[in-house]
Amino acid sequence: MTIRDHTSQPLTDRAYAHIVHLAGDIGPRGSCTQCEHKAARYVATTLHDLGLSDVHTQEFSGSPTAYGRYGLVFGVALLGQIMAGLIQSGWSYIAAGVIFALSAWAMFAESDFHPNWTHWLIRSRPSHNVIAWCPARKTPERLVVISAHVDSHRTPFFNSNATWQRWYNLCFRLIFLSLVIGTGLGILVGVFDLTLLKIFFHTLGLPLAISLLAFLHADNTPFSPGAYDNGSGVACTLTIAEHLIQNPLDSTDVWISITGCEETGAGGMLALVNTMPESWRQALWVNLDQTGIGQLYIRLEEGMLRRYAVQSSAIQLARAAAKASGVNLREHTSQAFSDAIIAHKQGLLAISLGASPTEPDLETPRHQMSDVPSAIQPGTLHQTQLYVWSLLSIWDRQEQ
Repeated sequence: MTIRDHTSQPLTDRAYAHIVHLAGDIGPRGSCTQCEHKAARYVATTLHDLGLSDVHTQEFSGSPTAYGRYGLVFGVALLGQIMAGLIQSGWSYIAAGVIFALSAWAMFAESDFHPNWTHWLIRSRPSHNVIAWCPARKTPERLVVISAHVDSHRTPFFNSNATWQRWYNLCFRLIFLSLVIGTGLGILVGVFDLTLLKIFFHTLGLPLAISLLAFLHADNTPFSPGAYDNGSGVACTLTIAEHLIQNPLDSTDVWISITGCEETGAGGMLALVNTMPESWRQALWVNLDQTGIGQLYIRLEEGMLRRYAVQSSAIQLARAAAKASGVNLREHTSQAFSDAIIAHKQGLLAISLGASPTEPDLETPRHQMSDVPSAIQPGTLHQTQLYVWSLLSIWDRQEQ
């Protein structure tokens, strides 16, 4: 039975009801907050009531902030520069260059999901993944992991529209470049004591100060209600699980994973992948993130500094599902990242789905206070359900 039939409208209605509860009744769900925990409990209860097997939570330590850790990087680099300017000795500039190097490393490590010294100063807090199992009808020969994150992000001015978001991503890379250049300049000034190099080195303080202020602002803005990002992905995952319970795949086990702390560094997906059974390395990973407005797309590339591309075999599979479902699937790169980037880093077969308007003058409410249930388009929810079911069916029919 496919989602094209008479079950489609009730599933879409229930998906929308899940979004209303998550973004309306529970509300903004910042990473590691009580509302994120409350949303995880709601998901666990829903999956249990649907009849899924082995419903359980995975506790992990996640970051309560994304902007705060980057702000700390910029602040430390700025302090190193001020120290060198006040002391005016060769060793102080060399020390400032070393501090810039440590800051550049921390910025790259944080953007690439690695431990770094900012974690010692801004401690992690408890969060949860919710995991459940939809067993195959027959002997399982394949495996699928479907994921979606339950937390929502803060709402700084640079997420207010697409233009600001593009500038943010460009400036993020330029600030990293400034830290790298500052490393070399600081050491050169310490060795050669050239006035022109000092001027260039201290000029880097302006973009660092602006970035620090911007990120301090960002880390004190309200959390988004998160209907589109990512109540829609969670809701679609829950209704797909409901359909799977009634119509299990023949030879494919499906694991559902609703993750926490995606917005602050994909913490939930990191915890899941780092503890996964070896058999999961052969799974198809399907991530749903922002699937409630506009036309579906697949993310071809993700990452803030280092970029990770989807496997070519995953693209072929995604295209086959688009053809089978009749969904017009677009393909484009992501300016930031989704949980799927952790799977890409591990060399896993992963597909990350999103949706956005095709009209150039229309934008989504991503990371904004306007990300409320009324912005969601039920047709996109149905489109997502239909497409994912086609994807699962194709994977289920593949030969080992």
